[in-house]
Amino acid sequence: MGLYSPALIVGTLCIALAATEFLRSLEPGQEAAANWMGLFAGLAVLSKQDFWFPAAFLVAAVTIRSRRPGPAAVSAAVTAAGVVVIVWTAGIGILSPLVGGFGHAELAGGQGFPSWERLTVDFFVVAMICGTYAVLVSVATRKLQIWPLVACGAAAALTGGLHLYQSMTTTLPQVGELLTPTQEALAYQLRNGDSLFRPALGWLRRRVTQNPIPLALPPLLLLMMARSWRALPDPRRTMIALLLGFAVAFRVRRGWWGTEWSEFLFTLPVLVVGAEMLLALPGSEQRRLRQATVGVLVLGALWANWEFGRGIGTRYYYPEATATLRGEVQWKPEMARDYRHLLATVDSLDPSRERPVFAFGVTGGVNYFLNRRNPFPYTQNFFFSAFDPDSVLRQIPSRLILVDNPFLEDGSFQRAGFNWDGWEGDRVAAPYHPFDRPHFDRLRAGCRQLPADSSLFRVYDCP
Repeated sequence: MGLYSPALIVGTLCIALAATEFLRSLEPGQEAAANWMGLFAGLAVLSKQDFWFPAAFLVAAVTIRSRRPGPAAVSAAVTAAGVVVIVWTAGIGILSPLVGGFGHAELAGGQGFPSWERLTVDFFVVAMICGTYAVLVSVATRKLQIWPLVACGAAAALTGGLHLYQSMTTTLPQVGELLTPTQEALAYQLRNGDSLFRPALGWLRRRVTQNPIPLALPPLLLLMMARSWRALPDPRRTMIALLLGFAVAFRVRRGWWGTEWSEFLFTLPVLVVGAEMLLALPGSEQRRLRQATVGVLVLGALWANWEFGRGIGTRYYYPEATATLRGEVQWKPEMARDYRHLLATVDSLDPSRERPVFAFGVTGGVNYFLNRRNPFPYTQNFFFSAFDPDSVLRQIPSRLILVDNPFLEDGSFQRAGFNWDGWEGDRVAAPYHPFDRPHFDRLRAGCRQLPADSSLFRVYDCP
C-alpha cells in the first residue's frame, strides 16, 4: 500500500468514516450524521497533515448546506481536545514545529509546485485516461468514438513525445549542482554514453505510475458538470459535485507532487461515477460500460500488485527469508547481506547488546533490527525534529556505537515557485549533508572506524 507512516492508516480510516457520514448527512432527516462527520473529521486532522484540507472541506460543506454550526463545533472541539493532550504531554513548544511538519514544510514545501515536466505528465495522463474511457464507451455503445480517440491520441502523442524529447536531450549538471529527477533517473546512461531512448521511456512510465490520477482531472470533470448542470439529475449531481470538491481538497497538499494511495482510493470511484452520470447512457449500454470499466480496473489492479506489491505473485518476491532479531523478513539478497554484516560487526563490539546505537539519517529502523536502544530523541535525522541538536548533543553517552550511511549524502527537493526557463523546477538540497553531517561528525570525533569490507554501512566504536 505504499505505507511510510502509521499515521496514514489512522488518518485514512478517520477520513473514510467522515466521508461516509458526510454522504449520510446529505439525506433528509440525518442531522446526527453531520455531527458524527465532524467528530471523524477532527480525528483525521489530528492524525496527519494530509487530511487537513479534505477534513476542512467536509466540515465547511455540511455546515454551509445545513446552516447549522453543530458539525463545525464538534470538529473544533475534537481538534482542540487533541491539541490539549499534545501540549500536556509534549509542551506548548511542540505546536510550532508540529504545524510545519517538523521541518518538512520549510524544506519540502515546494514539492507540490508545478513545473513544465509535471504539467506535461499531468496532461499526458489525462489524455491516456480519456482515451481509455473512449474505448470503453465504444465497447458499451458498440460504436467507435472516432473523434474522441483521435483527439486523445494526438494529445498523448504530443505530450508523451515532448517528455521523451526532453529526457533524451538532458545532460548531467555541472560539478556542485543538484541533480534534477530526470538527470537522476538517467544518470547511469548519461555517464556511460548509452542510448537514452529506452531509459527515457522507462522514466515516462515511472512518472505516470507516480501520478495515476492527474491533478487536472477532478477540476476538469467539475467544469464539465457545471456546463451541463441543468440537464443532470438532482440530487445526484449535487452529491457528485461535492465529492469531486472533496477530491480536489484531498490533492491540495501534494499538488503536482503525485498521487497518494489514500487519495487514489477515494478519488477513483468518484471519477467513475461522475463520468457515468455525464454520459447518461441508456440501461443496456450503461451495464456494458460498467462491466468494461470493472474489467479494466481489475487488470490494472493485477498489474499494480505485480509491479508495486511485495510477496508471492509480485516481481519483488524473495522466497528466501532472512532471519533477523525481529523475526523473518523477505529482503533482496544484497540487503540481507548488508544486514548480516552490520549485525555481526556491531555484536562483535558488544555481544550483550547493551551499548546504544545511533545511525546517520534514518536511525529508527537500524535500532529496531539491531535490537539496540537509541540514546537520542531522533528517529529520522536532526533536521526533521522538534529537538535542537546542539542542546541534545551536549551530553553524549559513553560507549556509543555509530552507524554511517554515506549514500544518504545526496538528494534534493523541488524549490517553491515555477521555473519558467527550465524543464524542471529549481532544487534545494536535502538536509543530510548540509545540516545533519556536521552534527554526526561531532559525534564521530574520537571514534574508531571498524573495517568496512563491502558493506553499505560504516561502523564506529566510540569511547
